[in-house]
Amino acid sequence: MSQYHDIYVDGVKLPTPSSFKVSYEDMETDGIRPIITGILKRNRIRARVATYELSWLLRDFPDTKQIFDMLEPLTVSVKAYDYRTNTYVTKNMYCSSCEYEYIRTAEGMKAQALSASLVEV
Repeated sequence: MSQYHDIYVDGVKLPTPSSFKVSYEDMETDGIRPIITGILKRNRIRARVATYELSWLLRDFPDTKQIFDMLEPLTVSVKAYDYRTNTYVTKNMYCSSCEYEYIRTAEGMKAQALSASLVEV
């Protein structure tokens, strides 16, 4: 079952994330709600755009650098398991945000966690 959590970026396996959250959203422009009827007319441009929220608990800086380097290009090809279709899917995505968290240790500051948000293009 653990292989279902493998995520590949441009054909290279990412370190296994501590958490992996998938969401799907519709892309829309402003809808119209006529005053007379009060019924919203949606203007959906695209349905079910995928967003992957990934996070890692880190052991050392090389893990952090490896992940940042893999997500650096403008767009990347991401292969991940999709439980809706029960297969691996490949999507063209971009990294919309990356952040990491530091903690204070006896040796100084240490990166503890890294999170990234990948959005389907």
